[in-house]
Amino acid sequence: MAFAFEPDTFGHVWTTPAVPAYTATVSNDTPAPQAGTLTVVTRSYDGSETTRQERPVQLPPGGAVKVPFAVPVKLNGYHEITATVSIAGGTWTEKRSFVRLAPDTRAEKWTEGQGALFGYWSYHGGHHTPNAEH
Repeated sequence: MAFAFEPDTFGHVWTTPAVPAYTATVSNDTPAPQAGTLTVVTRSYDGSETTRQERPVQLPPGGAVKVPFAVPVKLNGYHEITATVSIAGGTWTEKRSFVRLAPDTRAEKWTEGQGALFGYWSYHGGHHTPNAEH
């Protein structure tokens, strides 16, 4: 079995009103069909908000399935997210974290003296920075 749990948006960052979303990919490397459950749990930084979703997973022999998860959290800020797949007596857990930001109310163009300048210097993939397309 193989298991991947990846964000639908680069960097695990969503700005409100966007809803955080992930896609789980579960692969079956056996010649027999497999059935199990996929559970996704979130917890806000302060612990005041938690969510839990559980879905059945049916894997064809030698095949894979993709399972999308929207995570409609209410609080802005840092959240832990844990995805666990349980199939054929085995368990595989992947842990991640994501951030939900408040709506961006800054002007599209910065004008000196009117608010903070926001951004970063991009090395376009050098020095461990994101590639230019991100």
